Amino acid sequence: MPYKQTIMAHLDELDDVATTLNACNNVYLSPTGKLVGSNTDWIGILECLRNASSDGQGKPALIIGAGGAARAAVYALFTHLNCGTIYIINRLASEVEALQADAEKYSATGKALKLIHIESMEQARAIPAQESPFYIVGTVPDFEPKTETEQEAASMLRYFFEREKGVFLDMCFNPRNTRSLKAAREKGWPCVEGINIIGWQIGQQYTNWAGEEKAKQIPHEKAWEALRTAADKNPFINK
Repeated sequence: MPYKQTIMAHLDELDDVATTLNACNNVYLSPTGKLVGSNTDWIGILECLRNASSDGQGKPALIIGAGGAARAAVYALFTHLNCGTIYIINRLASEVEALQADAEKYSATGKALKLIHIESMEQARAIPAQESPFYIVGTVPDFEPKTETEQEAASMLRYFFEREKGVFLDMCFNPRNTRSLKAAREKGWPCVEGINIIGWQIGQQYTNWAGEEKAKQIPHEKAWEALRTAADKNPFINK
């Protein structure tokens, strides 16, 4: 769901996780008839990465983008995968500063979170090999880089793909095989498609919509099968 922050002002309530992350990707109707915003993206990100490889726990990570989806990525990486250093590739420094401010809500009382805005190839090359990101998460739409800043960002991402291999997760699934996924696969990186984010969120989303008892009845294997079949048959995302 796009507009993960814009929608928040139009809802009746926000649950604790949406308030903490300052991003909403799930809306449900409360028993009293109120529209409540939640965030389940972080669960999808966490499970995608953790099921691909647990080797990145405690290591530096990288996020492309600094919007609503990036907030879920920071939360999953820092609070559940113990990634204390997270590099950010993003055009606007002001967006990274806002992301940092939101992350301070849950990092101030515990271990320190270091968000580092990578703004140039020179800065990227200066990162020691042992500090290279293992988990890389793409949170932006798939588009052809046109401006000088966009081309620089694409070059930086390709540079990190030339370093030690980790796991690349691209949250974008339209198209399924994004430019970034192609670049990662060319360098031999294990990759996770964005449609998997949806599958790992099913349980919590259905709990929000229908309650815990109904959620327990979900045939998860069949739900995953239905998701993959729908994705395979969708002509719009299989470009």
